[in-house]
Amino acid sequence: MRQELYKSREELKQKLFKEVREELISYTKDEGYKESMIKYAQTIAKNLTCEETVLFIKEEDMKFKEVLQQEFMKILNKPCKIEVSEDIEIGGIRAYNEKLGIVIDETLDSKLEEQDEWFKGNSKLNIKLYSV
Repeated sequence: MRQELYKSREELKQKLFKEVREELISYTKDEGYKESMIKYAQTIAKNLTCEETVLFIKEEDMKFKEVLQQEFMKILNKPCKIEVSEDIEIGGIRAYNEKLGIVIDETLDSKLEEQDEWFKGNSKLNIKLYSV
């Protein structure tokens, strides 16, 4: 019985996260997503304050390349490179600065993954069996 409950709980979680993933993918086609990308670039520029920062985005987001570079220049007055990352499936930006040895991950992929971890610990879908 316990195994069946664990299986049901995992199926419920998988269904929920699949739906959330689909919603996030849909959001990346919305106008508000561009504003999120700009905010991500601003956050990154404020934290990676030296040259040689590379922003990684998914192929479909290359349409934002120019505006992201402008935001970076506006804050730092320094350029950044923008490259396509095949491992970003949903969207957002991952930045790396080799000189500082720092990665900042503002991808929707990682945010969803973080919520998966949170869900495991906070969902209140605990399984307790009582003897009768």
